[in-house]
Amino acid sequence: MQLHASVDDWREDGAREAPGAIAPISKLPIFLDLRDKPAALAGDTAGLAWKAELIAAAGADVRVFSAQPSEELRALAARRAGDARFRLVPREWTAQDLAGAAIAVADLPTLAEAAAFKEAGDARGVLVNTVDKGATCDFYFGVVVSRSPIMIGATTDGTAPILGQSVRRAIELAVPDWLGQWGDLARAMRPEIKRRLAPGRQRRAFWEAFAELAMTRAPDEDARARLEAMLDPLAATPRRAPGAFARIDGVCEADCLTIGEVKRLQAADLIVEDAGVAETVRAFYRREATRLTVGRAGVAGEIAAADVEATIAAERADGRAVARVCAATGAGCACKAGLARGGASSQAPA
Repeated sequence: MQLHASVDDWREDGAREAPGAIAPISKLPIFLDLRDKPAALAGDTAGLAWKAELIAAAGADVRVFSAQPSEELRALAARRAGDARFRLVPREWTAQDLAGAAIAVADLPTLAEAAAFKEAGDARGVLVNTVDKGATCDFYFGVVVSRSPIMIGATTDGTAPILGQSVRRAIELAVPDWLGQWGDLARAMRPEIKRRLAPGRQRRAFWEAFAELAMTRAPDEDARARLEAMLDPLAATPRRAPGAFARIDGVCEADCLTIGEVKRLQAADLIVEDAGVAETVRAFYRREATRLTVGRAGVAGEIAAADVEATIAAERADGRAVARVCAATGAGCACKAGLARGGASSQAPA
């Protein structure tokens, strides 16, 4: 039907943004695959030793050029003795040392030296970081929380490093120590999941169950067997079925959301929202979801109120999960009024 086609148009048109799109950000958080790639570092400081160790831990082929290495750099070199992928080179760096490097990092005394290092990197197409000299940086190091293969990074964009450390402590407390073990298990099982389960509904059901387990307990020796026991029943389920529907009412701010509502928002393929939904609530939307705001017909990112019901029905019939978010302000905010919201949201079965 035409309404369904228009949703597809909005989904595929990258130039159109629904209300509540991602706000401007200070830096783009990315993760680099440095395994077996050259990394050139220059400087003598203790701070450079931490970055050298971090980059080496990511599997890079690290060369540190240092005429007068600090005790920390010498200790790092001693720990890495015999590792062909780590070498402390006892001399000053040269521009040619950056040739072929994936990244280059320097901790140098003056801005002029940092600028020369940056110029050498630019000439060779290398991403450059110069410690504590933001004007000559292509990228920055933030705080790191490792549950490898699951990695979490955060930055304050240089505004408040101590605040960054507080953020790290909060994340360390919130993220289970055992999560890395589940990450390893997911990697090991992924080929089997792709072979035995169909894309879409079947695989999503498996990974949602997997994630629930990962966030609640450490994997034991029978974890894989129990997960594999889920595969045949899931493979027997219909590949296509009506998508789930969740209606979320009475929400004026993120604190009003229940855990179940957050899960539904993060699983939705289409989110139909009223105008005026709080940005703190939108922050929990699934990033890949199509968003339509109730408004005018024929306007990108909007949908007429009269078309909402038919559009939701069409999307669900196509197997997509839909969330309908109804804004609440003032006296209409159930949680601010002290009302229980246990019945304020509903979910139709898939």
